[in-house]
Amino acid sequence: MVLTQIEFDEMLSNQTKKINENIAWVGDKKNSETVKFRVPVVSDRDYPIFVDGSYNRYLDRLSYKIIHKEIGRRIYGLDMGKNHRNPDGKLVGENHIHKWTEEYEDRKAYSAQESISSPANQPREVWQEFCYEANIDFQGVMEEIPPAQLEADFDLGGIII
Repeated sequence: MVLTQIEFDEMLSNQTKKINENIAWVGDKKNSETVKFRVPVVSDRDYPIFVDGSYNRYLDRLSYKIIHKEIGRRIYGLDMGKNHRNPDGKLVGENHIHKWTEEYEDRKAYSAQESISSPANQPREVWQEFCYEANIDFQGVMEEIPPAQLEADFDLGGIII
């Protein structure tokens, strides 16, 4: 499937998009410093989309992405705490928004400075701003990010504590 610019623009501007579920952050099995979530998005048009979120406590990186199921790609997303370079070589900065285009798909971004005012370490506040920018009506509750878990065993040169 190919997503046209007209289809994307209509999808993003559609104001019937809703998330009715609560958001609970869960640990990432591949990275103990990262927590994540996935929630479906419903609308009057039944778009095949969901939102993935992730936060790395150690690096202070936050990401919210609208994923289109049929193309298997991000079509809109916010990244905080990681520099991005556009296809033309221009550096956009650490806090940026990816917006689908037919020419670049999700590879082109612009600064989030005018859209997102909260810092990455305030994911609930950033979430509200992201939902506003993406025209998503969030009806649930976002839980606090759980505290980092310490490993139970420490290996000190063969001595396990």
